[in-house]
Amino acid sequence: MISLLEKTPNKPRRYLNTTLVSETNPFSVQYFRSRKEIKAEKIRQLEKGYWYVIHPFSKFIQIYDFWLLLLYGIIVIVKPLDACIRDGGSAHCPTPKDFKYLDRTEIFIIHAISSTTVDLLSWSDIVAQFFIGFHSIKPDKIELNPRKIAKRYLFGPFFVIDVIGSIPRFSLRLFMDNPPLWQQRSIASVYSEYIFRASAYFLQVSLPQDYYQKLSVDEQILILLSYGIGKIFLIVMWTNLAVNILATRMVTIRYHRFMTQVEDFLQQKKIPYQIKSKIINYCHYKYQGKYFQDEFLTFLMSSRLRQEVKMWTCRSLILAIPVFQELSSDEMNEIARVLIPEIILAADLVFNSGNVAEYLYFIYSGTVAIYTFSGIELCHLEDGAYFGEISFVLKKDIRPFSVIAVETCQLYKIHKKDVEKIFSRHKNIHETMIKQAKLTVRAARILEKQYKTTKRKRYPSSTSNLTEP
Repeated sequence: MISLLEKTPNKPRRYLNTTLVSETNPFSVQYFRSRKEIKAEKIRQLEKGYWYVIHPFSKFIQIYDFWLLLLYGIIVIVKPLDACIRDGGSAHCPTPKDFKYLDRTEIFIIHAISSTTVDLLSWSDIVAQFFIGFHSIKPDKIELNPRKIAKRYLFGPFFVIDVIGSIPRFSLRLFMDNPPLWQQRSIASVYSEYIFRASAYFLQVSLPQDYYQKLSVDEQILILLSYGIGKIFLIVMWTNLAVNILATRMVTIRYHRFMTQVEDFLQQKKIPYQIKSKIINYCHYKYQGKYFQDEFLTFLMSSRLRQEVKMWTCRSLILAIPVFQELSSDEMNEIARVLIPEIILAADLVFNSGNVAEYLYFIYSGTVAIYTFSGIELCHLEDGAYFGEISFVLKKDIRPFSVIAVETCQLYKIHKKDVEKIFSRHKNIHETMIKQAKLTVRAARILEKQYKTTKRKRYPSSTSNLTEP
């Protein structure tokens, strides 16, 4: 990925680190199941030439969301104050006979500057929306194409609302010939009155009939626009709410019922907190907030259909393993048929050195660490890698290494009997794994030798306790 960064033109390094997908973004951890997938997403964005597009799961978006929240808060405070100031010479702004004004030019100028600044910031947000990617649900992918981003924003509901809300209505008063006038009332009382009016228009709250008779033409037009936008907003809001509830209600309710049963079971059995949190995290990772009866659904399928589903589930894993890439589709189906899924939580032990070797493991997502007999970290393995093959290819029944999950991993494993069948049918796979296993064992022996030499120098009396793995 460093080479891609160097080839990308006009690319400030800090800008890319901020706008590319980030591991610190909580949504990236939910969407991408491992660090390797996050790295692959960065490479995909750079290879497509979209280095200037802001990824929706980047560090920039984390900061930008907080900034928008602050900006909207400022708009809610500043914009209603626009209506508190009137043009003293305007003929179409009728006022009661006992209505009094005060000339407060300084306050007017300060508020004019703040209102204009808010308008400029709102327009900058509109421009930024054309360069921010989005998560497409159907199909499930991250869209970074600038044309599709612009099309979605222009023809969506938010563009019109953003433009209407960013019109510099008050800043035009800087060019008035007549002096600005302020009502002879406290700012708090005037502000509360106008924020109430705006809320009433938008949320369609009825006001007294005589109130509308005192309004000017431009205020009546503004009320009609606010009423129409508010009506559309309420219809869209309730429609989306109803659709989402109907679409996700069943699986979500089942998931919460299932989690409630799990928590009640753990509480009844008085399971320790550490084990309890592991079980809950396991359920969260496996079901992802939606509970399905996997066994019942697979039971309804025919044997052929179950094989096809399992093949497509494991296809990306099999294709990611170099030793399996030359196999035919039928041979891949045979391997997929004997794969057994397993989820390992972070910091959990997959197997320990000295255990009896029963399975060969493949990493679908996640990262594991390999440790020697003496506890020395040998390497990290990520998506598409395999481990546990040394005991089979070198004819050893005992595990020479320990494996610990660095993060929550989804693994697939093959039993020893099925591994031997695969080796007997495909000699090239067996030979490739033998070569890789010998390199791994050689590297482990070098590390063990260095470890023993260092320990012998530091603790001469303890060298007798060292044993060969």
